[in-house]
Amino acid sequence: MKSFPKISSSELLLDSMSIQDARAYSEILSEPETGHYLTESGPLNEEAAAKKIERNQNLQEEGKAIYWAIRKPNHEFLGYIAAFYLDGERAAISYGIHPDFRRKGFAYRALKMILDWEGLAEKELELATHLDNVASFELLNKMGVSYQGILNMPQGLRHVFIRKKR
Repeated sequence: MKSFPKISSSELLLDSMSIQDARAYSEILSEPETGHYLTESGPLNEEAAAKKIERNQNLQEEGKAIYWAIRKPNHEFLGYIAAFYLDGERAAISYGIHPDFRRKGFAYRALKMILDWEGLAEKELELATHLDNVASFELLNKMGVSYQGILNMPQGLRHVFIRKKR
């Protein structure tokens, strides 16, 4: 198995998600206000979230995706960030922050760490958000990525941003 690519700063640690994160991960994906932005399958209980974490770990082993837990230096789980389609020309980035930690700059810092990470330097990165997800749109506007407009994606209309290869 390939070693997991941990990324750290003085404020955040991006490391592998574990089954111990299932409850908090479930809370992110099931939160009524924003959960529908993160998953098409609807709310997930803790058991379903644990199974999803296991599937995500398999995708990493296959070289198709990486799911990082966003943590404080004390390892408290704040959310997740993921890079998908790593076996293609363009990777996609998604993220979710636990409701208790939103609007505190954690998503911005985690996205910045991913956008600057050398492991994705040779990839074009796509960041998309739902048309009505104002918070995510505003965040992506701050990230220094190029706004492409509203595009019809397989999941529906989305605001799409691109970070070119470095």
